[in-house]
Amino acid sequence: MADAILRLEGVSKRYAGVVALDGVSFVVERGTITSLIGPNGSGKSTLIDCISGFQLHDGGRWWVGGAELSGRPPWDIVRAGMSRTFQTVRVYGPLTVRENLALAMHAHRVPAWHTNLLATGFMRRFAAKAQQRAAEIGQRIGLDRMLDSPAATLSYGQQKLVALGCALIATPQLIVLDEPLAGVNPTLCLQIGELLSSLRAEGLTTLLVEHNMDFVMRMSDR
Repeated sequence: MADAILRLEGVSKRYAGVVALDGVSFVVERGTITSLIGPNGSGKSTLIDCISGFQLHDGGRWWVGGAELSGRPPWDIVRAGMSRTFQTVRVYGPLTVRENLALAMHAHRVPAWHTNLLATGFMRRFAAKAQQRAAEIGQRIGLDRMLDSPAATLSYGQQKLVALGCALIATPQLIVLDEPLAGVNPTLCLQIGELLSSLRAEGLTTLLVEHNMDFVMRMSDR
């Protein structure tokens, strides 16, 4: 499909005799919010882990933006334009919000090791760009006043915003969100919904896994 940013064909995963994914096939159309729903244990997070390179799949193929990424490592998948978040918050608590975001920029676009080692002009320009982008994303996620606060001092919901900011830092084509509202208060749920709506309006595609069905039905195109 010409308008499919993500396409899966027959993705399968087994744990010994337990079938977690049984030939999963679907497409996510560009510029939409597509939600994947189901009860706990139905394989949603396993699917995300497989297509983002965090687990090995047993069968099937998938493409992002027309490039086949089946079985590729996470860093290749990220650089191909797909970022993700996790059910549990993954931020560096001792680092500031700004440092977490800038570090994510480095992880998305790692310069050659020798440019880092030698502190070349390229590396200095890259670091300055990462700082600028971190400030932009911090404002976008509503944490611009907390950019210099350690991530560990933020609420759980605010830490989830930091994780979402890290997924957005390198301007991906597709973000995959694994239960972004879990443990988040109603005010931040509204804030996340507004952010996702604005990102969709700008053309970003979202694959959403979420148990808050009111949110899912309100936000989803499919």
